Amino acid sequence: MFAPLAVWAQKTSVGRHNKAVSPNTTQVPASKTKLTGQISAFGMACVEAGVIPQSTQLPTLVDEVKRGSKAFYAGVVAGDRILQATIDKDTFSLKIERNGKVYLAVMRPQMDINQQGLQGGSSADKLKNALRYFQIRLVIDHSGSMYRPLGNSAKLRWTWVNEEVSRFCKAVESRVGSNFDLYLFNETVDARLNKSANSIQNILEKAVTTGNTYLPAALVEATADSPRPLLIILITDGQAVSSKENGTILADALSRNPVLRQSRFVFLQTGFSAEGANFVAGLNDALCARGMGKQAYVVLFEEASQKGILGAIEPLITK
Repeated sequence: MFAPLAVWAQKTSVGRHNKAVSPNTTQVPASKTKLTGQISAFGMACVEAGVIPQSTQLPTLVDEVKRGSKAFYAGVVAGDRILQATIDKDTFSLKIERNGKVYLAVMRPQMDINQQGLQGGSSADKLKNALRYFQIRLVIDHSGSMYRPLGNSAKLRWTWVNEEVSRFCKAVESRVGSNFDLYLFNETVDARLNKSANSIQNILEKAVTTGNTYLPAALVEATADSPRPLLIILITDGQAVSSKENGTILADALSRNPVLRQSRFVFLQTGFSAEGANFVAGLNDALCARGMGKQAYVVLFEEASQKGILGAIEPLITK
């Protein structure tokens, strides 16, 4: 395990999960102080994580990231600028800058889904590892049609979404402490990033269902660059989704770097229509055309109602 690093130029409080700090974050001033103390611990951590920096003076650039390493799957790429770093027990965290945005890449032994795998251990361990591995982004339709009754029941579609998404977020949070990125969409997109389960519940309760469904803009935002693979959960009633346009957007986004190619896209339709099934088929066709495998999946409404969203998607993210 990593030994604590004795001295840093700037100490920082590192969050538990990778996230974009802000798309408008100002550039952090370069530190002119060299690291002193147990420098070997930093070097060993870089070797273990698969990162080759240009120097031990921060900030510095990443010269190389070894393919298949922890850093590789955490989203670190050559050319990233390391602003700060932290070693705490078995966690190695890098605050990096890329294209004017600042990210936090967190590397743990269990984060490597391909090296460590999700095959060993109990099903609960596999699920925890999977949830830690992905950046969870919820893309939720709040157009006017979501206020309609759910099938023949008296419950509204939006009421079901409120209840089930809140239950999902609390279940994930209780297991791994994850925060969530939420993208509410109709003709526009309302993005709420790095939110707790309670915050997600409050946002959904206050949201007004109105307008028409237009997914492409939300999908562009939800597939924005991330240090970790994405778990995108799209919830809509399946009306007015364009397979061709959205397939191109998804394929373009996931083909940017190897990290995003490990992402999963889950479509959950409130009710059922052939349009929704065709939508997912179109996404996978677009991915396959780019040389990627099947990464888009359908979760049946009945299954999500019986098992909850987490129970329904578990086999899709742990395999």
